[in-house]
Amino acid sequence: MIERLYHAAVRNWPEVVAYSLAGAAVLWAFSLAGDHRYRATAAVAVHHNVERAHPDANEREMAEYLNRETALLEIVAYSDAVWESVFESLAEEGWLGTPGETARLFNRTRLPHPMDGEWQFVASAEDPALAARLANLWAGSFVDVVNEGVATTFQAEALRARVWDLVRLLSEAKESCLRTSRIASQIEALTESLPGAAEDPAVQAQLLRLAARLGMPCEVPGCEPGAAVDEIAALAEALASAASLDLRACESAVDGLEQDLDRAIAAASEAVSSLELSAYLEVSLLRQAGIPDEPYVPTGAYLIAGALLGMAAWAARNGLRPPDGGEPRQDA
Repeated sequence: MIERLYHAAVRNWPEVVAYSLAGAAVLWAFSLAGDHRYRATAAVAVHHNVERAHPDANEREMAEYLNRETALLEIVAYSDAVWESVFESLAEEGWLGTPGETARLFNRTRLPHPMDGEWQFVASAEDPALAARLANLWAGSFVDVVNEGVATTFQAEALRARVWDLVRLLSEAKESCLRTSRIASQIEALTESLPGAAEDPAVQAQLLRLAARLGMPCEVPGCEPGAAVDEIAALAEALASAASLDLRACESAVDGLEQDLDRAIAAASEAVSSLELSAYLEVSLLRQAGIPDEPYVPTGAYLIAGALLGMAAWAARNGLRPPDGGEPRQDA
């Protein structure tokens, strides 16, 4: 069937051209007589900054990243977060009278966009001023929502980094408290052995090592070689007091870090955005839509569609003819 139509079209090309021109003329006339709408376009600059977001990515990974981010932004452009603001502004300005007009205007928007660069927010309406206002509100609301999402993402990343820093500091503080606690236990054990073991040089040497571990300058008489028993006991008492103070300060620091960590975790949880936009994304209003002077008529599209319909009409008529040009074949 298709092969026969092809050969017939080659043999009768003037007839095919005539049908195509007739179909194009009919649809062109229909387009002129139809209800024309005005179309306005606002532009937004969109930069994903993939080189900063993924500096080590190869070309394939960059393309995948751009595809994901572009699809996400397209969802955002048609999301309730964007359109609630648009419809609220249109209602306050008196452009919307019934709920049905909301859906009608929403369906008259279009977003032909590149992967990265200029995004065009196209809106159409019977009123040229409404078309321009709709395009500008849509583009402006999109920029506001995206920038808010990017700021939230940036804040969330900073808070997550703060959480990990606090986790590290808390771990170090607890480790320091554990060391101080062990030193305090050793000092306590040595103190209990006094004064009987004070004459043992090893006791004094161990006390001095513990003082060094505490970072405590040894300025009491018990630090001198050959110190008396009571001087060594005074040294042990001073070390015990210092270790106790260090331990209390350390435990207080741990408590403060734990409270800071709890607050940081809560703040990071609240800062999580449902949009999950990249912190490196940048959008800005590039060009506002002007009020169009003339209605938009897609003449080219009508001509192409009419020509295709004309060719289809010729094919349907030609398909009923038998190959020899006689009468159409009748099915049994």
